[in-house]
Amino acid sequence: MAEFASKGQSPLTSGKKSLEALAVFSDTEENLTSLKERRKGDFRESECAQLQKSSAEEKELWKSSEKACETLQGDIETTRRATIDLRDRLEASRVAFNDESRRLDKLTADQEKRDSLNCTQLSWQQKRGSWQSNEMQKWLKLQDLKRRVTAMIACSVGGQCYLARKLDLFLSDLEETKKNLELELSAVLRRLGLDRNSAGMVTAKSAGVALVSSSRHSE
Repeated sequence: MAEFASKGQSPLTSGKKSLEALAVFSDTEENLTSLKERRKGDFRESECAQLQKSSAEEKELWKSSEKACETLQGDIETTRRATIDLRDRLEASRVAFNDESRRLDKLTADQEKRDSLNCTQLSWQQKRGSWQSNEMQKWLKLQDLKRRVTAMIACSVGGQCYLARKLDLFLSDLEETKKNLELELSAVLRRLGLDRNSAGMVTAKSAGVALVSSSRHSE
């Protein structure tokens, strides 16, 4: 009391001020607490909003990723089908090329056979023509010889015997020449793979060509 009196304050006044100061302190503390709570709430709201925003962005990114995956899967399937189609076309082209190549090879081989057969036929015909020409000359000589024989028979029997021997020798040579030519012709036909029947028909089955020759000729 003496202290309060020395300061010029009454105990009542001093207590009142203390209560006021205590009330102010209490209000300040409450305000600080309330401010902290508000700050915590604001932080939580901000954090929640940020989380929601991040979640929305993640959902949008997920949707975009799913869409990109679907598009990529579609592109992969399209590429796979195009690859299979291209492979099938290439295989079909390869088969067609091989078939055409074999067909051309066969045509070429057939043409070569025909050309070879034609050359052989031409050569044979030339030989045959030459042989026929020789045969004709021999036949003419034979006819001339016959006429001479007839004339000599009329002259003498001795001359007739001589001419008969000459005639026999000539005919023997002619028959030998004919046999040799027939043997040569048969050998050529065998090398060419041709057949010759008893009637003198020469056939080539593989080339579809028939050659005709006769072992008998008109006299």
